[in-house]
Amino acid sequence: GTEVIYLDADEVDDSIGSLEAQLIGVPHKITAAAVSQLRYTQRSITGEFEDGKTLQRLIEDLQDERVNPLTHDVLILDAAQSSCGTYYMIFNNRRLFCLKRFQKHMPTDVVVRMRVYNLPPELADPKARRSGHVRPSKCPRIS
Repeated sequence: GTEVIYLDADEVDDSIGSLEAQLIGVPHKITAAAVSQLRYTQRSITGEFEDGKTLQRLIEDLQDERVNPLTHDVLILDAAQSSCGTYYMIFNNRRLFCLKRFQKHMPTDVVVRMRVYNLPPELADPKARRSGHVRPSKCPRIS
């Protein structure tokens, strides 16, 4: 069986649901952000990519500098900005997991490029299509 990895609940904002297939044609901008500003959009992931390569292999490629997180095209992440604007919700959860693991061993912020989508309310939450209500994303309180 394929390994299942449960993600840190503090790093998850699943209010947006899974949208990757629906992002085609949605307006977006390319920007960059520190991995610390990125959140997962699901609570668990498998230990392999769709092509069968393990997450550990990408982590090792990052650590051994075979893959540069800011320039490698595979690591351009698909994202939506949180409603409060303080972080980004990432649809590429396995790649984000690898980047967060890599960040733990780095003295400075790891920065990646993203395609940030401007999501209309009907895409922002699958339940919105049924109920007309968009669930707000989790925004940290500023004290």
